Amino acid sequence: MKIKQLILYLFLFVFSSSSSIADSIGFSFNSDRDDSPMPNDAVAGVVPSDGWVSTVGGNSASAGANGSITNRGVRVDWSSNGTWNTNNGKSNADNLLMNGYIDAIGGAGSAQIIINDINNAFNGSYDLYVYFGSDGNDRTGKIELEGGKTYSFRTFSQQGGNFPAQYERTTDTGNGNPRSNYALFEGLTGDSQTLNLIRGSSNSGFHGIQIVGKEDPGLASVELQSATLVRSNSARIRGRVTNIGNDEPSITFYFGTSDAGTDKQGWENSIALPGKYSASFFAQLNNLEPGTEYFFRALAANSVGDSWSPNSLSFETRVASPEIVNLTASQIDATSVTMGAQVMATGGEDPEVIIYYGRSDG
Repeated sequence: MKIKQLILYLFLFVFSSSSSIADSIGFSFNSDRDDSPMPNDAVAGVVPSDGWVSTVGGNSASAGANGSITNRGVRVDWSSNGTWNTNNGKSNADNLLMNGYIDAIGGAGSAQIIINDINNAFNGSYDLYVYFGSDGNDRTGKIELEGGKTYSFRTFSQQGGNFPAQYERTTDTGNGNPRSNYALFEGLTGDSQTLNLIRGSSNSGFHGIQIVGKEDPGLASVELQSATLVRSNSARIRGRVTNIGNDEPSITFYFGTSDAGTDKQGWENSIALPGKYSASFFAQLNNLEPGTEYFFRALAANSVGDSWSPNSLSFETRVASPEIVNLTASQIDATSVTMGAQVMATGGEDPEVIIYYGRSDG
């Protein structure tokens, strides 16, 4: 019996260690009543991961609370009737996660989380973990993913600092209201999601959310390389395929004077490269403006789907020589004259103009 317990312990340790490297980001909702943000190196969650950020609390329960926070380019807008906290304290990152929450208060109380720009951090599908609870156990309610499932719960997060041992998942899509403190929405895609806490018997709220990427082996992977041959009006942008996935992808570069992330429509320009690629690729950009910063990003597309490069890069075109012409002298008299010039092209930067004159042409 003791040997079996030892084997089980080792298995759990290995599982936990491997899970800690998951591609994940998290948002923890902090309480102004017990202001305890997650540290930068915190590892927490049902899938133990780093990459957490915390809100800065909010107004009192009577005034309501809302705000916005970003993490790796993913934006969360949240609203509620206020913030509160459990008795889980600060002894570890999981207890911090399950301490503060944004609260749905009163008979018409509500709490909502709107997640945007998810594709800035995750190219493929992902799982969404939603942590919920209150400072009193056994309160009913539901977690709704708009356009997806709705799970019922009976709060179970007031644990006196006993996390991660007390994580309990709800899988009930009816009215069973099992004791639980997190819900899991699996295999999601799309750039945005909206979560609603539907209040039941009493106040409860969101402790946090965690987005965990799921690698699709069929998608291609690409990365960018720095631009070369940068001139005043041209440059060469580059990248390479790091994994073809199911089959060799086609490549499209998106570029412009502002970084539109993974929003195709937000980019000013695009250029589709001919053929398919399994290694390096590049595009020559012409007719650029001198002295201007340009951003670029690559999109790979194969039979499985689209995948963006993890980030955008930028370069700045060189400043060209300005163009200037002399103006005809005017107001000429015995001791004075008016001379001037006109700048026809700045070359990307306003030039300093100096007029030289004398009795002979220098």
